[in-house]
Amino acid sequence: LLAGTRCTIHWSRLAAFAEVFNQPRIRDSLFVKDGQYSTCAGELAAFDLAVDLIGSHAGDYIAQEVCRHATVEGQRSGSNRQTGPSGLAFAGVSDKLLMAMRIMEENVEFPLSMDEVAHRAGVSRRQLERLFAAHIEVPPVRHYLRIRTDHAKRLIEGTRMSIIDIAIACGFMSASHFAKCFRAFNGISPQQCRAMVPAWVGPGLG
Repeated sequence: LLAGTRCTIHWSRLAAFAEVFNQPRIRDSLFVKDGQYSTCAGELAAFDLAVDLIGSHAGDYIAQEVCRHATVEGQRSGSNRQTGPSGLAFAGVSDKLLMAMRIMEENVEFPLSMDEVAHRAGVSRRQLERLFAAHIEVPPVRHYLRIRTDHAKRLIEGTRMSIIDIAIACGFMSASHFAKCFRAFNGISPQQCRAMVPAWVGPGLG
């Protein structure tokens, strides 16, 4: 249905969707309109899409009146990126910190060195370590590992990919290292996590 179509989905399902379905052109956006199809990230993004559609058919004045009636300050653009895990907890704390987190989240399968993360975020490695110590109280390397294991957990719960394929997709080169890291953050093994997935979760996304 969405083959070759630009679309979006909630950030918590982006990774699983991208791993299972390779034909749709998935975007990290609030909503996407591509031809006859309109998709959104759900939650409040559904309101943003609705207001955009109202504006397209009834004009900007009516769209703004809808926002005013709903006590919403204004309409967000569909091209706005979703607020992922980092943004939810640390929005407004430090632009450099958020940039470093976003860089980590965007480089899961092929993890970057801390020097490279710092360089892309525009700070020195020492400055990066100080930012994480001040605001998160964990070293950046451990936070990066948490991002990768959280990503793996979403794939375990949302897809039927094999554990070893998930390990590789999250930048782990051995099943044993992956299992050790996963257990350290989740208290259970990847196999135990998979066993807890409800039976109704299908072969694609849950």
